[in-house]
Amino acid sequence: MASALTIRPQSGWIGAEIHGIDLTAPLLEEHVAEIRAALLKWKVVFFRDQFIGHDDHLRLARAFGSPTPAHPLFDSIPDPEYPTIYPIFADRFKARYGS
Repeated sequence: MASALTIRPQSGWIGAEIHGIDLTAPLLEEHVAEIRAALLKWKVVFFRDQFIGHDDHLRLARAFGSPTPAHPLFDSIPDPEYPTIYPIFADRFKARYGS
């Protein structure tokens, strides 16, 4: 039996931190169910101190359905193996438009 995750609400209305899971490892069905329930209840979930690669990110996403293309108007990461990952970084606008 899988150990239960620790879910810590961040406010009275929205957001929760989830602890007790390693997102670089395959996900257990019980953990996916707990994460789904937390997401439905708290609308936003945070996994602190998780350093995951693209494959880990996609494994997590696929546990909840089929990932869709990153964005119809903006670029995904410049790797054809990951068309569903949309990069977010501080200088995104500057890198795209040059200023």
